[in-house]
Amino acid sequence: MPLGANRQALFPNLPAGDYTIETTGGKRFASMRVAVAADAVARFVADPRNAIRVAVTDERGYLRQAGFQSEDLIVAFNAVAFKELGNIEPMLRGLKAMKRVYATVVRGDKMFEIEINPAKLMEDDIGGRLFPLQVARQ
Repeated sequence: MPLGANRQALFPNLPAGDYTIETTGGKRFASMRVAVAADAVARFVADPRNAIRVAVTDERGYLRQAGFQSEDLIVAFNAVAFKELGNIEPMLRGLKAMKRVYATVVRGDKMFEIEINPAKLMEDDIGGRLFPLQVARQ
């Protein structure tokens, strides 16, 4: 199945069962087993190489109030993509002096910006968690 313009492959009405995803081409072959517990829609989505995955746990917390949803991916601050993520806190401390920072967010097949207050992200309870995702370069 070819990828769409949004780099996603969608398999509607996939029956429950065990599947093997195989990749071919180039010089490598790889496979991965996937178990689908119930009839479902399966979507394979390309993740950006370096991103911060958002998990909202409190609908009244800062993350939700700023406009984030669980599974959002932050891929840049002020239109500068992440080169390395390492520890998120030092990166946010560097932005803390700014009153406004724009987070570039990928949600599904859409990309947009959310204005944030970086000092708020440094507070103890932001109504969720931020998880760095860094894919090893080959």
